[in-house]
Amino acid sequence: MKELLICVLEDLLNTVTFTGIATGLSLAVFLLEWTYNRIVEKRSTKWQMFKWPLLVFYLVMVLQIAFFSREPGSRDSIDLQLLGTWGTTAQAHAWVIENVLMFVPFGVLVPVCVKYARKLPMTVLLALVCSAGLEYAQFLTQRGHCQLDDVVMNVVGGIIGWILWRGGRIWVGTGDAGSKWRSNI
Repeated sequence: MKELLICVLEDLLNTVTFTGIATGLSLAVFLLEWTYNRIVEKRSTKWQMFKWPLLVFYLVMVLQIAFFSREPGSRDSIDLQLLGTWGTTAQAHAWVIENVLMFVPFGVLVPVCVKYARKLPMTVLLALVCSAGLEYAQFLTQRGHCQLDDVVMNVVGGIIGWILWRGGRIWVGTGDAGSKWRSNI
């Protein structure tokens, strides 16, 4: 277990090098949204102005980690076996866990930013489409192994994120635990 945790933490620390581009693009989106809200809409700024920059930051980080950090032509395999990547080593287990963790923010941020994605089936569908699209792009450019496990684990991460988002809404009082919970599933 300790070795697995070390593998996951090392891989997460390696992503810190990608934050510069993501931060710059997020700042640009924030400034555009701030300008639009203050000048065009004549509204005061709200905490909600941070939702789109956070989504942009997250998406840029995912693209950097799963796509642009790899050399084109470096990986060319397809694996459609479910749980075929679990393997026997701590590093193989870490990669599966990291695929889940990578889409947890997706499950939180997409319902925050996109109103029609506030129902679980829509968030799952969007996570599936985005993950499958990323795997397909990796396959076409040979920047990553095209694996069914990656898509499944990304969707699981999106579901976990949606549950966290929904639980957070109930906790802060913007949704109740009764009928609204069931109507959003």
